[in-house]
Amino acid sequence: MPAAQGTYERVNESVQQAAETSKEFVSDHAISSTMAAFGFGLATGIALVYMLSDSSSESKVEEEVNVAQRIGKQIMDAVSDMIPQSLAKYTR
Repeated sequence: MPAAQGTYERVNESVQQAAETSKEFVSDHAISSTMAAFGFGLATGIALVYMLSDSSSESKVEEEVNVAQRIGKQIMDAVSDMIPQSLAKYTR
């Protein structure tokens, strides 16, 4: 049991340290973090609409997908211009 307790404490400490690091990053980069969260939420919403839409009119769906893709690309380009280079590689 002592080994399990030690493992739990190490994992708990690592999780707390990661949470603190994330909190500091968001505090230091508030606008970029907000834009990234907005872009992620918008992309998620568009994906949900696409998945839940009626597929009977395929041309309409295809047109909506093209519009959504263009909007998504514009948002990701804007977000990647605002975030640090170390994270920008994940947005392209």
